[in-house]
Amino acid sequence: MKVVEHDGERIRAVLTNGSTGLNASAITALPKLNIICALGAGYENIDLSAAKARNITITHGPGTGDTSVADHAMALLMAIAWGIQVSVR
Repeated sequence: MKVVEHDGERIRAVLTNGSTGLNASAITALPKLNIICALGAGYENIDLSAAKARNITITHGPGTGDTSVADHAMALLMAIAWGIQVSVR
């Protein structure tokens, strides 16, 4: 990552998502890193052992997308009930 190469010495926080995450080599390249925040519920691709070894805090936001997911599910249900997908064709 170019930002790590260029500004790695100054970075204290990383905002990522569960699918992108942050691997051990990136964590090692950020000597001042003290917090990793994962958007959404997942943090599966953040190297937890590398972060723990450096005493880096890891946070995530379970439940932050609940309302949006529920709204989308209801919209899909109404689209099927009203036959919207057929009328678009």
